[in-house]
Amino acid sequence: MRALNLPNPGGPLIALIVLGVIAGFAGYATAGDDSTPAPEAVANTPTAIRGIVQSSTANSLTLTTPDGVSTFELEPGTTIEVLQPIELPALRAGDWLNAGAVPNAQTLFALTGLIVIPADLVQAPAP
Repeated sequence: MRALNLPNPGGPLIALIVLGVIAGFAGYATAGDDSTPAPEAVANTPTAIRGIVQSSTANSLTLTTPDGVSTFELEPGTTIEVLQPIELPALRAGDWLNAGAVPNAQTLFALTGLIVIPADLVQAPAP
């Protein structure tokens, strides 16, 4: 009978398997039970609304949305932002970059858009 010689994957593969088993056990051990109710939605949860501006005043904005025309009262100091295309050289160190993506079988995600917030508009993190 002839012996079968398989390549020895060595310590890294064994360590990876052990780590996977520990992580799996930790997930089951720390999982909560289903009896805990989900927290109720906060009344002031921000909502994204997409629409076309029909009119504006100093304290209101009227939009045509997919659900019809809606008028919104704006609080003093409400921030209104404009998105506009920029070229790559316009990016500066310290700018904040948000990326939008969709699932992709080859690369996990495919970028669909990038939003840049200039460094001078980024708020410093709380201490």
